[in-house]
Amino acid sequence: MRSSAPRSATTSGTRSSAASPPRSPGTPRRAPSSRSSNELVERRSPMRVTLVFPGIALPGFDSFKKRPSVDANFIDHGLASVGAAAKAAGHEVGLIDLRALSGWEQFRSRVRTTDTPVWGITSWSLHYPDAVRAMRVIKEERPEAVIVLGGVHATINTRQVMNNALADHVVTKEGEVSFPRLLASLDAGERPPRLIEGEPPDLDAIPWVDRDLFDVSAELLTPMVPRLPLPFITTNAGRGCPFKCNFCQPAERMVFGNKAKIRSAQNVVDELLHLRDRYGFRSWMAHDDLFFLNPKWMLEFCDRYQAAGLDQPFICQMRADMICRFEHVVQRMAEAGL
Repeated sequence: MRSSAPRSATTSGTRSSAASPPRSPGTPRRAPSSRSSNELVERRSPMRVTLVFPGIALPGFDSFKKRPSVDANFIDHGLASVGAAAKAAGHEVGLIDLRALSGWEQFRSRVRTTDTPVWGITSWSLHYPDAVRAMRVIKEERPEAVIVLGGVHATINTRQVMNNALADHVVTKEGEVSFPRLLASLDAGERPPRLIEGEPPDLDAIPWVDRDLFDVSAELLTPMVPRLPLPFITTNAGRGCPFKCNFCQPAERMVFGNKAKIRSAQNVVDELLHLRDRYGFRSWMAHDDLFFLNPKWMLEFCDRYQAAGLDQPFICQMRADMICRFEHVVQRMAEAGL
């Protein structure tokens, strides 16, 4: 059964596993699941889930495409990645972006007209109060709904989140493996635990983030820095950081573990080729906390980037000490488009 919610910038226009984002060549198509292949075949219908992005703390309601800021227009890679994993597992996934709504009453109206049994909400600490209010609205309009809360705040302040009875399940750390398993368990009529520790995914094995869940058109017109040619796009090559700066740690390690991990250089290049073919981007940003982690990986990436015919300029975050220590790598990055 399709959702009765109207198609708009705030709700995904597709609820089909056929809309699953592509993967790089050679990546396994099978999504993680807690059930056997026979049980998957016997499933009568996919689980329907609506994701909610509560990112209005800075830009506010009605800011999407109306304020020229990153906070108002960028997609949320974490939620788009979890949604992609759920789609790849055969579930129907939609998304409501609070930034594109006029206010809480419109959100309440969307909840009334969105007939999905499971709702997934991400939670940065900055957005947690709005995530709680969204959960409250969902429970008021759909008391039978199952609400799954995940994200950074659920990981670093799990005690506070678990004390909130509005969340039926809490997924900590990363969700690409554990969230689809939870959906499969709910679909089978099982009673999964309320607190679920996310299993770290193989970054080359999970699908690329599902930009169809968000309206990516605003990001395409919002460069991170002035004078970058449009369209502009963002992507993530890896997760985590080996350094111990107080700004990020220990929160980042609580989410991603003690070791940084990065996709293969070819996987990143393949995604960029896909994004170029689909959106025709003319500049991009590596949205990693620290894109330049491994000199050998970076040199390979630059070689593969240029060999694939990519020449679009890009920006990223790097440490000043690594720029000084590896000047030859930074020079190679500049030759490739940095």
